[in-house]
Amino acid sequence: MVSLKKNKANIRILIIFYISFNLFTLFLFDFGPTKYEVNNSFQLHVLIYSYIFSYVLGLASFKGKVQENSNEIQRYNDQKMLKRLNKGIYINLILFVIFAINSNGCKTISAFLFRIVNGIKNPSLLYYDKILDNLSSNQFISLLSYLLYPYMLYILLGSIYNFKKIKLTSKFIVVFTVIIELLKWFGVGTNKGIFDILILAISLFLIYRIKRDSYSEEKTKIKLKYKLMIIIGFMLCFGLFNYFISSRLNETNLSFNSSMYNGYKHFSGYLTNGYKGMDYTLSLNWEPTFGFGSSMFLSTQMDKYIKTNIFEHTYQKRAEIFGWSATVKWHTMYSWFANDFSYIGVILVMFLLGRLTSRNINDFIFNHDYRSLVLFYLMIMMIFYSSANNQVFSVVTSLIAFWFFFLSKIIFRRRG
Repeated sequence: MVSLKKNKANIRILIIFYISFNLFTLFLFDFGPTKYEVNNSFQLHVLIYSYIFSYVLGLASFKGKVQENSNEIQRYNDQKMLKRLNKGIYINLILFVIFAINSNGCKTISAFLFRIVNGIKNPSLLYYDKILDNLSSNQFISLLSYLLYPYMLYILLGSIYNFKKIKLTSKFIVVFTVIIELLKWFGVGTNKGIFDILILAISLFLIYRIKRDSYSEEKTKIKLKYKLMIIIGFMLCFGLFNYFISSRLNETNLSFNSSMYNGYKHFSGYLTNGYKGMDYTLSLNWEPTFGFGSSMFLSTQMDKYIKTNIFEHTYQKRAEIFGWSATVKWHTMYSWFANDFSYIGVILVMFLLGRLTSRNINDFIFNHDYRSLVLFYLMIMMIFYSSANNQVFSVVTSLIAFWFFFLSKIIFRRRG
């Protein structure tokens, strides 16, 4: 029997992270360098605080249950994962390389490397190349990358979590795989890969911390080396972000102080732009979108192939009357969910997402169900992008991964 005071994971650090991050983005929206004219300030803030409270309530309300043979289940699932990693790590690298080359519109490794070099030298050129849809990707390979993404993410997260247990050669392969994923985004001149790696690191740090806090009643401090790694990691991410944005906006010849301030301003805009979009939508009436409006991908695909006009009824499309583009400007995750559930209904959605997050934490902490680790990562991604867009459900790869593992846990409840 696991020696725990309560049959529930200690999620205190996650609650602190979630509240702090959301309050930070709201602070930047209200007092940051980007000034917004807000028409529905009171309503917007009341709703955001309601969503924060509801999500935390959902996290706290889940009553975990630890099985008596939890330790045996953990060992069994760990052994099963390590067996999968023996070949899976190598297969994963091959898949990441093939799909990275294809997503950059290349047919050879040399062309891919040439594009990465150009992306580092002049990211703005490749960024607008992507915006203009000048990349000639193979559609079959692209479809294959969407369908195999759940497997790739499962192996990647499993290998990083078990990094100390895998062979030295496998460790190099895993690191190289992460680098390939990062370079893929360099090749299209965007900084999304930077944030994806950052979110992956944050989610794994949180799960490690929650596990330690759940098994120990003693308060433990973060070691100095980890603090330094976190600081250096954030500095690198900010530096790369600033470099890409500066290149895109032709701000490369500024002084160091001006460059840092502009980087801070642009980063603040990334985190708060969606709140202004939400402010516009609060002036509009709700028009239901029948379960497809929460995802830009699903709504646009329905319009394209089923000949519906769902996207026309979304808040995002209708807010264009204010000059706020649905495809260029951002809207919060809450605005996307509101398309299907209304802004009041999103309060319940956030409560359910909180419970889902807490359940996945418990399933992984006490059973090492690696499907739950993937879902936890996607939930952290959802939190990180919440003020900007509905990242998990609007991007086809993460949408497929979420529903694949969510349904897998329902259908095959006892498997990990």
